[in-house]
Amino acid sequence: MDGIHYVPPEDGIRGIQSVIDEHAPNVSIRLGTGEYVGRELTLDHGVHLVGNGRNATRLVLADGANTDLLRTPNPDERTCMQVLLQNITFDGNKDNNSSGDGVYGSFWNGRFVDCDFVTAAGKGFWLAGSSMASTDDNYFRGCRFVASVGDGLQIGLNRDAGPAVGVSRLESCWFGSNRGRGVKIRGNDNIITNSKFYANRDTDVVIDRGDRNQIRQSDLSKQDPTAPCVELIASKGVNSIGNKIDGNVIFGSFRDAIYCNADRNDIVALQIHDNTVLGRTGGPERNRSAIFAEGSAFVACSARNNTLQGDYTASALRIPSSWQTSGNIL
Repeated sequence: MDGIHYVPPEDGIRGIQSVIDEHAPNVSIRLGTGEYVGRELTLDHGVHLVGNGRNATRLVLADGANTDLLRTPNPDERTCMQVLLQNITFDGNKDNNSSGDGVYGSFWNGRFVDCDFVTAAGKGFWLAGSSMASTDDNYFRGCRFVASVGDGLQIGLNRDAGPAVGVSRLESCWFGSNRGRGVKIRGNDNIITNSKFYANRDTDVVIDRGDRNQIRQSDLSKQDPTAPCVELIASKGVNSIGNKIDGNVIFGSFRDAIYCNADRNDIVALQIHDNTVLGRTGGPERNRSAIFAEGSAFVACSARNNTLQGDYTASALRIPSSWQTSGNIL
């Protein structure tokens, strides 16, 4: 590391960029209390960007910039290694911009700690895949993804191609009031645990073709039955294998609490275990199902030891007869 460099708020995003351009790779930058306004901060390897707290340090996309607030260079061709973002709010200023993600980039071994990614005109954070380099081992802890026009967080794919992203860890994060999905995953071995999902207009968590992903010990809630809370997809020539949805609490008004679609491809060894689903009761709009699976083929799948309560227009448990279903309470 080339020492610690302090950038005051009045220097804005341009001041942060100047330090990165001069001292990167491997530079530590400390930010103060206040707003840093500007456009498209571009990172490099080993940039550590640390604020005084998400309620104190704020990076804000300038009015009319219509760019990403923060990005990595050429995400499809390279990754930024060992980046740290901590104690900062990244504000995409959607009221005064028509496009741009809060963060768009390919990272390897990135650490994103106690940050807010909010009000982007696009996605709050797009953890993009790279066709030329590894994008594994990224870790989010205590982050909030709130009130963006698109998804709160997308894992995988990029604007040029479709590579998956794996081995991301999301612990104690919040996803709320996004007009898109809370999280969309295209990849393998990603884990969401101890997190909160609330009032996202679209699906809270989508696993769009992937293996060994896990959603565990999290709370998911909706206020109207227009989308599922969790959705698992196998399609376009890709099976989804060995995913786990385990120990979650799902409640409120939703289309389905958990929806599985084997669209001409197989869902294999899916485990939906030990979840508590509390669908809305007594209201004018009822949920369709607690767990609903449809499509071509389900192999060695199980829905066990779930508690499924509430009013449903269909049955609470709508799955093929091939599934293992012991221990459910309906």
